[in-house]
Formats: sequence, structure tokens, C-alpha cells
Amino acid sequence: MTTEIEQKDWQQFCERLQESCEGALVTIEVENAAGRKLVIAHDVPLRRVLLDNLTDPCNTCLVLEAGLPNERPIRHTVLEPIHIRLVQTGVADRYNRLQVPAENGNTVVTLHPGIPKEALSGLELEPARH
Repeated sequence: MTTEIEQKDWQQFCERLQESCEGALVTIEVENAAGRKLVIAHDVPLRRVLLDNLTDPCNTCLVLEAGLPNERPIRHTVLEPIHIRLVQTGVADRYNRLQVPAENGNTVVTLHPGIPKEALSGLELEPARH
């Protein structure tokens, strides 16, 4: 099942993702316009999630940081997200994949154990339109 977060709720979603999944293992992959996939991070703890629209008022950025606590974090910036989609594969009470098509490619974040559904209460969710 794929669910989309309404754009007006992106900031609150990122805050809740940070709260509920900090330390969860993540894999971050990007597929560019040519179809090439690049693994940015593989099975490392999530350290930070930030929706930044203040640094550059012309661009909204979704910033993801992951890595071991004693190492410099791996930082991935999603430039101008178009959608934020949650995918549920397997466990019924969690979303374990985040898909973010954007100006700089399609970012896919796999989370273990995933985002608990209760962390999303109050946000407007709707079936994803492709």
C-alpha cells in the first residue's frame, strides 16, 4: 500500500519521522533521470530529518543524515521534492519505505523497523497518485 503525505503536512511529517525513527537503520538510494541507481547509505542509523525552506527561500530541501554516532554523518539533500510517499511492504502497522521524487532524482529510503502508523496520526494521508 502506498500513501502520500499532503504538502502542507511535510514539516510536521519530518518532525515526527525524526522523533519516531531516529536511530532506525536506513538505506538511502537515488535514481537519477537516466535510470542509474546510486546507494548513498546502506543500513546505517538515521540521525536527522529536516525540511529546509529557510536556507534558500526559492528551494525546498529535504535533508537526511545517517551514520554511526562516532563518524561524520552521510548527508543527502533532496532538492525540490514533488511528493512524499510512504510504502507499506510487509508489517501491517508500519511504513518501511519512503519515496521522494524530486528535481534531483527519485530518492528511496528504506527504514528498519519502519515508521509506526500512530506517529502519523493527525496528518492528512491519501492514496498515492502516480
